[in-house]
Amino acid sequence: MNPVLAILGLPVIVAGTIFCIRYWRPIVPGVLIWALFEGAMRKWGFPQYQSIIYIAKDGVILAAFLGFLLDTRRKDFMAYVSPVFLGLIGAISIYLLFMLLNPNSPSVLLSIIGLKNHINYVPLAIMVPAVIEREEDLYRFVRLFLFLTIGLGLLGLYQFTQPASAWINQQISFDSGTIDAQSVFGAGQGSGDFKYGFVRTSSTFSYIGGFITYLILSVPMIVALILSDSLRPRDRRWAYVAIAIGLGAAFTTGARTPIFVMIIGLPLMLAIATARGLISTRLFFRLIAAGILVGLATALIFNQAIQALIFRSENADSASMRLLSPIVELANAFDTSPIFGTGLGTNSNAAPTVMQSPFQWWLNGHYYELETARVMQEVGFFGFALIFSMRIAVVGIALRASFRHRNRYFTALCLGAAFFLTVHIILFVVNNPLAGVYYYALLGMIFATNRLAALADQRARLPLPPPGDTAVIPPAGNAVPAG
Repeated sequence: MNPVLAILGLPVIVAGTIFCIRYWRPIVPGVLIWALFEGAMRKWGFPQYQSIIYIAKDGVILAAFLGFLLDTRRKDFMAYVSPVFLGLIGAISIYLLFMLLNPNSPSVLLSIIGLKNHINYVPLAIMVPAVIEREEDLYRFVRLFLFLTIGLGLLGLYQFTQPASAWINQQISFDSGTIDAQSVFGAGQGSGDFKYGFVRTSSTFSYIGGFITYLILSVPMIVALILSDSLRPRDRRWAYVAIAIGLGAAFTTGARTPIFVMIIGLPLMLAIATARGLISTRLFFRLIAAGILVGLATALIFNQAIQALIFRSENADSASMRLLSPIVELANAFDTSPIFGTGLGTNSNAAPTVMQSPFQWWLNGHYYELETARVMQEVGFFGFALIFSMRIAVVGIALRASFRHRNRYFTALCLGAAFFLTVHIILFVVNNPLAGVYYYALLGMIFATNRLAALADQRARLPLPPPGDTAVIPPAGNAVPAG
């Protein structure tokens, strides 16, 4: 970075840090929204500063967490955060701090970046319950996702129809510039439309993976809300539109992962919702009718995208090999990695840039694509066991909350969160910032529903006041934790 630019930017950084500390409450939802449009700023707004924009939210989250810790007015929200989660995160953090001394690591800076990738977004799980004071706060935020899914999905459809050289399909390059879209359907293969290839879309996100993550988050969450039958009538109609566009947008990414996830996961979500008694007879028939309409609309609007994904699937590795690859790669990583791994950040996306070497010689010729293998390679067997124990445990936390809540809306939210947390047992969290942000934010949302449910139970247990008197409701911080 230019030293003069760094000096000039120092007052801005200091002022921004003070602002985030002072206004940490609105900063938290602001970061969740910003994460959806960060890529647009990096590739269309200020590509020359894309690295600074990329790390800005990390600093904002840390500053906001400092503000949370310094806020003497905050209530005892930690009472609603799972002690199992806190214990596992504590153990993981201690292990990762020791990993900074790993002799296999080629760079201290790389290790610090790797540590950031693992734990920087954890504070969201603690702060989110503190900014959700009412059920209405949750409803407004989730409602926003209905319209965002429609907007981002339609943008993906438009990108799909444009050539790779169009500005809307520009992607980030490592030299702080932009390049034409590099990922396309079937370029150089087939004939007709596939001779030059349709673009695989990323919407407002920096890369295709971000858009995939968003769709895996939004579509099941909206489905869960419909299953709860708690949406307002007008929002329910928009929800069906959002599902159709979200499903169609998954085809424009050219990735089979979101299709596999939804085909397998949504029926399981329906089964759990049925077991929880969320689906009435009236809702069941409404879902059948809506499902037929959503399917027809998706097939009609995204017909070319569906055909493009089928074309790509026929010319790529088999579906069975793709499904087994997390296990196969993990076994290979276990055999080839040191007991304590190659070091934090050694297979991160930033590693070639930090080390100024595209060959990644520090990995000794072992390169892995998927999260399971990359975590094993980076932190070794013991770190892998801790991290994935936590990922399995939080799925249990989410499912337990969805079965314990009596509030249908809270049940739906926890069920949607459980979907996302389950698939991210193996999908990227460490090397996908968007997934990391929402992974821990959804955990925080589960803890927030526990808190709101505990407060509702406490109010329900209060004796009715005599006529003419006013009942005094204890402050939220004195509520009994839910579970």
